[in-house]
Amino acid sequence: MAGQFYHNAEIRTYQFPAAALETSTIIGRFLGPLGKTGRVVGVEVQLTAGTTDAVTVLSIGVNGATAPASITIPVLAINLGHVATAAELLAAGAAEVVGVNDVDLTADTQVEVDTDGGCTVGDGDLYITVAWF
Repeated sequence: MAGQFYHNAEIRTYQFPAAALETSTIIGRFLGPLGKTGRVVGVEVQLTAGTTDAVTVLSIGVNGATAPASITIPVLAINLGHVATAAELLAAGAAEVVGVNDVDLTADTQVEVDTDGGCTVGDGDLYITVAWF
């Protein structure tokens, strides 16, 4: 089913406000609509506290498994945002978003959003958009 989108996909955006990016932890979890497989189609971070010293990797995956989607958040000042582009989301192995096109989010399975805690300081509002089909 990888690579196959249906025209009637249900689009949902999951918000995680004031997520701590400087700690290696699970930021939050979500479930999709019953019986539907998901594909990450958008990732946005709006910083509420600037990231410092190093990049942070945000991962979106099923129950801690190898993440179907990950985005590298660069060192940025407060009130700046980072958005994965359409090209990044569609290109497997792209520089910013890795492997989004490779693995679907399994139906009826918990999805985790986590960070590697790469930066020494940094918080942000996260928006993860998923197409469920």
